[in-house]
Amino acid sequence: GRLDPRRLALLVVLPGPEDAESVADGAGAPDSVLGRVGVLAGAMFDVGGVVVEVTTTPPPGRRPARVPASRRAANLGLRGPAHRITSGGVDGFFSSPLDATLRALGRDQLVLCGQWLETGVHSTMRSANDRG
Repeated sequence: GRLDPRRLALLVVLPGPEDAESVADGAGAPDSVLGRVGVLAGAMFDVGGVVVEVTTTPPPGRRPARVPASRRAANLGLRGPAHRITSGGVDGFFSSPLDATLRALGRDQLVLCGQWLETGVHSTMRSANDRG
């Protein structure tokens, strides 16, 4: 299929502040997770797409040091408006306005990235697929 910037959204799925200690390691450096995501977000803005930062809630029993959301967002180097959503679980759609936000923006082509592919990113991808 063809990507249409008017229908495109980048979902940046990051672990919640309780689980984000590894996100902060080297934050802002070009080869860090946040540095790479910032480059991708910049490219998304350049083509007219939107960026949605999704903060997930970690599973019980995993509660490392906190990294303030504002620090993470600043490290992404976002140059345009980003929507920020917090989910009620590792799935970005769970108990959050993500689905309604994407539909209101007319965005049905998604690019997903973030940290912890096996949890938040993958769970969000499966839910997006289930929702069409």
